[in-house]
Amino acid sequence: MHAFNNHVQPHSLVLRMENPPPTADLLAVPGVTRAEMMADRQVRVWFEGEEEITERLVAMSVQHGWRLREISLDKGLLDDVFKELSAQAY
Repeated sequence: MHAFNNHVQPHSLVLRMENPPPTADLLAVPGVTRAEMMADRQVRVWFEGEEEITERLVAMSVQHGWRLREISLDKGLLDDVFKELSAQAY
């Protein structure tokens, strides 16, 4: 259980915006490695090791009129975590 708790680290965010930008604009934000449009004006954004990623996304939203309404850490799918932990155990 200790390994599981220490392994579950967020690597993506889910954003809900009134005026979501094209994924290319999100990929231009330093630290963003991937972006995927979802339903209901939501976007999942993957990032690498950037503690300031939320601040950057909020600032870009204000600057470009994306009208960010919600931002939350996405800890990933539980199945993916179990797969990674199982692979490390062998």
